[in-house]
Amino acid sequence: MINRFYKFICSFLVLVFLGCVPTPAKAISHMLINVRATIVEPSCTISISDINQTLTLDEFNAANFKVGGTGPSKQVNIILENCGGVTQVKAAINPDDSYYASDPGVLKLSPTSTANGVGFEILDSDHNPLNFNAVTQITLDVPSGDRSIVLIMFARLKRMSTVVIPGVALSSFSYDLEYL
Repeated sequence: MINRFYKFICSFLVLVFLGCVPTPAKAISHMLINVRATIVEPSCTISISDINQTLTLDEFNAANFKVGGTGPSKQVNIILENCGGVTQVKAAINPDDSYYASDPGVLKLSPTSTANGVGFEILDSDHNPLNFNAVTQITLDVPSGDRSIVLIMFARLKRMSTVVIPGVALSSFSYDLEYL
């Protein structure tokens, strides 16, 4: 134990002694550099008009469609701008109202609807029905150098019953965006 203490003292003395050795005078410049950075999460800006949208579909004449028949689709655009640092956006689509178990891409009508026997089918940009029975996610790649992308979906009415009651059909869905 004494040997260890002795070695420590010797090392200390050597360091102190070497630190005190006179050196030739040199010009010394003292510089101070302040470094500051702000770290932000990559994200995009969504215009206020795209956050809460109301999509009005054309009138649907149920007499022209059998059960499972659909009306014309209408496009929904969600414009994402200023996507600095974002290479990919994942949109998780969530039904606010329930969906049909027999057809999980079709949203049931909200209780405030006066119509009955139809539902809203939500489609991706390739016109494929979304599946609300599973985690429904749309992935968009942000092209390098481009800072804006458009999330495109479609909605249309779909006849779900042999009996259709005319009126106003309402439903809704929401989306969560993840920026990568």
